[in-house]
Amino acid sequence: EVQEEQGISIKSLLYLCKKNLLLIILITVLCTLVAAVYGFGFKSYSYTSTATALCEADPNTGGGSEYSAYSYAVYLTNTFKDFITSDPVTDLTKQKLDALKETKGPDYPSISSQGIKNAITVTLGEYSVIIVIKVKTSNQELSADIANLVLESAIEAANEVDPNTGKVKYQILYDKLKVVDNAKKEAGSRGALTVCLIGFAVGIVLSIAVIIIKYLNDDTYTSKEDFEKEYKINILAAIPDSNGGHK
Repeated sequence: EVQEEQGISIKSLLYLCKKNLLLIILITVLCTLVAAVYGFGFKSYSYTSTATALCEADPNTGGGSEYSAYSYAVYLTNTFKDFITSDPVTDLTKQKLDALKETKGPDYPSISSQGIKNAITVTLGEYSVIIVIKVKTSNQELSADIANLVLESAIEAANEVDPNTGKVKYQILYDKLKVVDNAKKEAGSRGALTVCLIGFAVGIVLSIAVIIIKYLNDDTYTSKEDFEKEYKINILAAIPDSNGGHK
């Protein structure tokens, strides 16, 4: 004989939620308060600076027409998207930041080449030939400096000339990337509201999980049908008690 698995229907779940509404409210409020305390009191600020660049190509290079040049520029944009976070660019940016630290003093934060890569997000702008460089760190000045220096380093690395041969090292990228807007210091945010929303969602999920676990672990019988189903017997009569169960 196949034993029927214990479960809960959507209708039953809604009924249980309504019955345990106070528990849901208490757990949700508690989780939201904990998240608010962390978000507004302990979570550190993060700063995001944005620099933009334009990828352009000579019409003659792209095939002699404006459309060909645009298509070629779109291709180069995607190439630059990967190039900006490559080792030559991030290592050069690290060298520039180390030199900047010597100028600004020991209080200026240090960051590794890998840290620079992790802080950078490169996306395409509204127009596909615009590259948007976003840098997020816990230091306002460092965030803006990295955004500016990584763009500067990308242009410098793309235009690098081999001293031995006198030829451009990356011919396909040479003189194709132009600065549109340098990054500026921007106000930081703790993201406390987002943390509170997450805490609220966790509270609801956690409270429902508690209700379901409580329901599945409840081995009392609330009707004679439950008793008959469990023991495979027929009950002739049952006396309801004051708690809603049956004797």
